[in-house]
Amino acid sequence: MPDQIDTPAVWYGEELFDRQDWRWTLSDSAIAELIRAADSVSGEITRDSFVLPTLASQLLAVQHSLETGSGATMICGFPAEHCSEQLATRVFWGLVQHIGTPVSQSA
Repeated sequence: MPDQIDTPAVWYGEELFDRQDWRWTLSDSAIAELIRAADSVSGEITRDSFVLPTLASQLLAVQHSLETGSGATMICGFPAEHCSEQLATRVFWGLVQHIGTPVSQSA
């Protein structure tokens, strides 16, 4: 058995906050695309119904980073404080549809 495991998925507490490989900041155009997608969906939000013509390929990179990198991601910059709770929820659900398979959790 190796003495040390050295992969991006190995980190301790505060070490992750010093790294940049798990952070992703939304651009103004990405935010606009997310809001357009959320406003245009009627019915169930799925990867196919939440259309992100530009952002989808970037979210594949986030998915890849989750699977091969630190195992965590922080997506920053969405102005939730300026949106209704319903819009923010729709944006979040649509966003995660493009990153993986979202599941509801209950405590």
